[in-house]
Order: sequence, then C-alpha cells, then structure tokens
Amino acid sequence: SVHVKDGLRDGVVASVRDGSVDFAVVAASGRANDLERTTISTDAFVCALPTNHPLAQRTSLSWTDLAGESFISFGPESSIESHVRLALESAGVNVGPSVQAHNVAAVAGLTAAGLGVTVVPELVVPMMSFANLVYLPIEPTIHRTISVVQLPGRRQSASCSAFLSVLVPPPTG
Repeated sequence: SVHVKDGLRDGVVASVRDGSVDFAVVAASGRANDLERTTISTDAFVCALPTNHPLAQRTSLSWTDLAGESFISFGPESSIESHVRLALESAGVNVGPSVQAHNVAAVAGLTAAGLGVTVVPELVVPMMSFANLVYLPIEPTIHRTISVVQLPGRRQSASCSAFLSVLVPPPTG
C-alpha cells in the first residue's frame, strides 16, 4: 500500500534522506542535489483577490499593479514565498502592509476577508476554492518546477513503483 505524508519541502526532503519515506513530490528542490530528481510538471503563479477588490475586474495583472497593496504572504519555509518575493524584487515592487500565514487555507481565508491580495501557484487554486476568490494571470509569468525526489538506487516496493509510474511520465523519444 501507499501512505501519503503531507509536509513542507524541507521536512519531506529530510524524510527521503533518512529513509522514512520512499520518495517526495516537491517544488523547488534545488537543495536536494544528493537525491535523484525527476521533473513531473511546472506550475504558473496567479494573483488571488477578493471578488470586491478593484483589481478583480481586470483580465490580467502585472507585478507593478501590486505596489502598495496589502499582501498576504506565505511563511519563509514555504516554496511559494521565495518565488513570489523574488518576482516582486525583480519588478521593483514594494507591497503595502503584509500578513504572513503558514498554510493555504489561512492564506485563502485572509484574502477572502479582504485583508490583502496574494500570489499562488495554479496547483494551489483548487485548495482555495472555498474562499470564492478571483484568480488572474500575472505578468511576467513565473513558474515553479514540481519534481519527484528519491534516494539514488533505492529499491521501490511494487506499490510505490506503480504509484510513481502514474506520477512520472515515461521518457519520450
């Protein structure tokens, strides 16, 4: 059988290294150079806003549109935070007052309550659907890489191999 263990990137990568899990699906696994890494997807970021926010009527945004906006950010342990921070810095944007939360539901709830806007990967959007937010593309688009990481040479059980065969597309060629 396959057991799914949810956690933040650094914790799940540590679990792969210590052998307590067979593999991990992670974003931005650059610090896992000692592990075998297979890219399975990329994920674009979008801006999430309350439905009554003035920018919510637009069809797309630029990073500079977020200048001075109250902002809901993820904590520094999140793979999301570093991507968003770098994009804001690259655009020369300083957001307004910021509230930091540590999970997707909290970020969605704070955004829905009108405390600010946020930027999230598209794969996170379904987990925020309860919040009735507006999601707009933001230019220039940034992406994160989603990878499977595992110990090199680790023998997988039949159930893990079957699960990985669904996650990892076969090589084309």
